[in-house]
Amino acid sequence: MKGTCIDTGDTAVLEKGKTYFLFPSGSSYVYVSKFDDAHAHMGCFPSFLFQIQRNEWPEEPAAASILENYEQMSLFD
Repeated sequence: MKGTCIDTGDTAVLEKGKTYFLFPSGSSYVYVSKFDDAHAHMGCFPSFLFQIQRNEWPEEPAAASILENYEQMSLFD
């Protein structure tokens, strides 16, 4: 998940207004990373320092009919 920093607290690591990748660490803390990798985190911070963006998967587009007029192919003629 992603989140935007709304308060830096007392840290020099976070930048207010910057979007980071967040990985849960318990119920009220998150690991913060500039990359989409939990192992590349910059530290563990309280989750109230971030406005979490909850993006849901977009709906699937309607399937277009590729084959409108088709016949079964004969392999042994």
